[in-house]
Amino acid sequence: MAKEELFEIPVFGFIISRLNAFPVRRGSFDRKAIQNSLKLLDEEKVLGMFPEGTRSTDGKLNKPHHGPATFAYRVGVPIVPMGLIGTGEALRKGTWLPKFKRIKVRIGEPLYFSKSSRVKIEKSDIIRASNEIMESISSLIKENE
Repeated sequence: MAKEELFEIPVFGFIISRLNAFPVRRGSFDRKAIQNSLKLLDEEKVLGMFPEGTRSTDGKLNKPHHGPATFAYRVGVPIVPMGLIGTGEALRKGTWLPKFKRIKVRIGEPLYFSKSSRVKIEKSDIIRASNEIMESISSLIKENE
């Protein structure tokens, strides 16, 4: 899942499409992106979501969006947190041409949030899960220090 603006960049859009990425319209309810996500999960494939929604400009983690936690609760899938280190040096915000820099990927233990049998999941549960995801990512990044 990637923000739809990335698909408008001529060469990059082609590449990420070939890597099976699909666009998501940010800031609104995107039914097609949700359907694509559910289809992948139903096929037991991996769905990549970025809980911050964008890269940080200062290297510090931003506040999370609640999509990953919501999917975990609603669909009953685990979240595998990943910390990406060095993305700011490889592709500076506002530039289009990447530098060939090493990026480290740290993979955490899966986080499980029970699929709720309730009709409505409490917002406090989603917020707590989102914060737990970000804390896990933060600890993965700090392992690099």
